[in-house]
Amino acid sequence: MSLTPVHLAHGGASLNIIGVPDDARLGAQGLADSSMGLAAAGAGALAGVVVGVSGYGVLMVVVGAGVLTTAGYLLLDRTGRRAVTA
Repeated sequence: MSLTPVHLAHGGASLNIIGVPDDARLGAQGLADSSMGLAAAGAGALAGVVVGVSGYGVLMVVVGAGVLTTAGYLLLDRTGRRAVTA
């Protein structure tokens, strides 16, 4: 079985609520879903503005910087020490 984006999304949703008591699970999942939806809508709107003003090249640089920053943070968090990033 391969990991598709659908499988990964279900795994992430499960991790969101793993430490939440049963009586609060529905509200916590709703808050997580709403937050992710609003973040996606905001990112889409911002991407449209960046492309409209500066073009796809600038959008690529902005997204690349975000990916590298996230990867560096995850490496730092996983190892417990500073990661060397280029």
